[in-house]
Amino acid sequence: MSVFKNISALVISACSIFTSVYATEMYWPEVEYDTSIPRHVDVFDYAAGEKITTHADMLKYFDALLKAAPDNIKKVSYAHSWEGRKLIYLVIGSAENIAKLDEF
Repeated sequence: MSVFKNISALVISACSIFTSVYATEMYWPEVEYDTSIPRHVDVFDYAAGEKITTHADMLKYFDALLKAAPDNIKKVSYAHSWEGRKLIYLVIGSAENIAKLDEF
């Protein structure tokens, strides 16, 4: 039984290390990003992937994205879950394409 516990602890530790490394290095290398667009860690006290983000917090993050780039993002609410949670999706694109969404 102790061998199983040791293996389980090793797997959990490896997953934790991978998750935290991945969360901090998940952007394309050598790419310049627009610093006015908030990262997950800018809105919350942790990087994406470090812990579970609640539905309410994801909505908060999407609103932060929308506030930072209103001409490039359109938020669409399409339903509510069986728990009453608002279901949305974001359309992200150039200002010209976002302005033409109603034509599609």
